[in-house]
Amino acid sequence: MSDPETRPLTKLIIGTRESKLALVQTRHVKGEIERKHPEIQIEIKGMTTTGDRILNVGLSKIGEKSLFTKELEVSLERGEVDLVVHALKDLPTQIPEGMKITVITKREDPRDCVIIRSDLKAAGYTRLDQLPEGSVVGTSSVRRIAQLKRQYPGFVFVDIRGNIDTRMDKLEKGGKVGDEWVRYSAIILAAAGIKRLGWGDRITEFLKDEQTMHAVGQGALAIECRKCDEQTAKVLESLNDRRTRLACLAERALMRGLEGGCSVPIGVSTSWSEKKPVGIEQAIRDSTCSDKLQYLVLRARVCSPDGAQCMETGVCSQVQVADPALEWDSLLSWQQEKEDELADGLGRQLSERMLGMGASSILSGIRN
Repeated sequence: MSDPETRPLTKLIIGTRESKLALVQTRHVKGEIERKHPEIQIEIKGMTTTGDRILNVGLSKIGEKSLFTKELEVSLERGEVDLVVHALKDLPTQIPEGMKITVITKREDPRDCVIIRSDLKAAGYTRLDQLPEGSVVGTSSVRRIAQLKRQYPGFVFVDIRGNIDTRMDKLEKGGKVGDEWVRYSAIILAAAGIKRLGWGDRITEFLKDEQTMHAVGQGALAIECRKCDEQTAKVLESLNDRRTRLACLAERALMRGLEGGCSVPIGVSTSWSEKKPVGIEQAIRDSTCSDKLQYLVLRARVCSPDGAQCMETGVCSQVQVADPALEWDSLLSWQQEKEDELADGLGRQLSERMLGMGASSILSGIRN
């Protein structure tokens, strides 16, 4: 009898949330696997998570981690599914023992965006700064509120929960928050989800870094597998996008170092540069790299929930990018590990720098 590890892989079951966006993202991953491995039959198994069920309480008030991932990971651990597709921003920085993030896909637009109510848009309102004082802005993100309160103290920020299509409906028709009926002037969402659903024409404004830095991992998809399942990992590894992977590993290391999560107002901005950016400290220099280098630049902002306290800084590291189009699976395992470690180290160094500058006093106030 042949060893199961050497038998050709003929079927994979993908676990996912059952929201419209999650299914669109999972079907995209399914299509990519089928394109590279047409011999493998792929099945999608949808599930409802804790975060999907609890819609009448703000995310920051639920007091539980893994809101959108726990049920999926339990199914993965039990062997009911072979891999799970997550929006990376929903995935905690500490994943369960025996699991690993095998793939981080190419990032969609990571920015936050504004969608203004259609009647207001028709009346000529196309930006947040055009809305009158007292306008109600809906978002479920403490991070967005903390950053925007500093710039728009006259707005009323109100929690809005539900899938994207539900939030769009609430924007146009209003919705109940607690015992009160709320009429939203605008909502703020991740641009990546809107674009993946094909609703990019609904976006009124893309927010710049000066307004809101995006969430850690925003715009990227993560594929989680069992650590012991090397056969599945081998099939999937070509789906990794090199630059996105390194950027997101740095962001997640930063958040882990700051002990943050979706309820902590940490915003990030990650980019690549041919030259060292002015005013950015160089954190790491890998002397074994060749001359073909680029800078991986990581910036971060931590704010108190009311926006009164805010600090921002950044670091960069030189990374070998001999061929930006080089696929992850074409690298040797030691090269992959080395680049992962470099990105992780960049995030850790930025977290240490921010804690040294006083970020801990802001964050401790939030946790308490």
